[in-house]
This record gives sequence, structure tokens and C-alpha cells, in this order.
Amino acid sequence: MRYAAELDAVLRIRRPPAITRAFWSKRCAWPGDSLWLHVETRNVPDDTPITLTLLEDDSDEGNPDDVLGTLAGSRTIRGGKWSGEYVLDLAEQALGAPLEVEGDSYEFVFEVAIERYGLLRRSTRLYVPIEPFEPSR
Repeated sequence: MRYAAELDAVLRIRRPPAITRAFWSKRCAWPGDSLWLHVETRNVPDDTPITLTLLEDDSDEGNPDDVLGTLAGSRTIRGGKWSGEYVLDLAEQALGAPLEVEGDSYEFVFEVAIERYGLLRRSTRLYVPIEPFEPSR
């Protein structure tokens, strides 16, 4: 039996970089709450810059998502992870765009982009009720 290639050749395996997870520290929050945004990557070197864009998710309504803006500041991956604190402020000045009421809650997501590798990943949803919470007595 003949073989088409040498058996002792070096086979280079390239492990592609990836964004494995992007998520909020909570699933539901109230305006004024302090949250953590988390990003986890694989095969991305340290000090790689990332960009975070905040969106109001309209996928349930069948509309395109409302881009609220890019979060200011410089962020880099360290040890395959990044975490940062974010205070939920629904004021137009803080978000950069007015919010339209669609239903009984807002649903926010953030997109993580690593431009160096052309990677983009959406986070899990964050539900923000419109009506203030009033405990029953």
C-alpha cells in the first residue's frame, strides 16, 4: 500500500480564537443597579482590545435591535477573561439614545467585538421591568 504523504511530517494545528461566553451578572435588574459584564474567550492573547456595544433587544417584536451606543473606556482580555462593572441608568444622556417602550420590560444585550480576529458575540438578555418593584404587605 502506498501513502501519498510522508508519515513523519509535522502537522501544524491552529487553534482559532473565539469568544466563548458573554453574560450579565444578573438576569433581571432595576434602574440604578450595579451589574457586572463578563466576557470569556479561548485562544485570545492577553492585552487584546475588545469593544462593547449596548443594545435594546427587539428580537421578540421582530424589529431590528436599537443600538444605544458603545461603552466608553479601554478594555483588554487578561487570562482569557474580562469583567467590568456597569451601573444601569436609563436616562437618555447615559444611554446615548432614547428608549421606546415595547411591552412591560426592557431587554438589554451587549455585543463583544474583537476586531483583530473579526469576532462578534451577543450576551445573554438582561430584563429591566418598567414599573418599580413594590413588595406586597
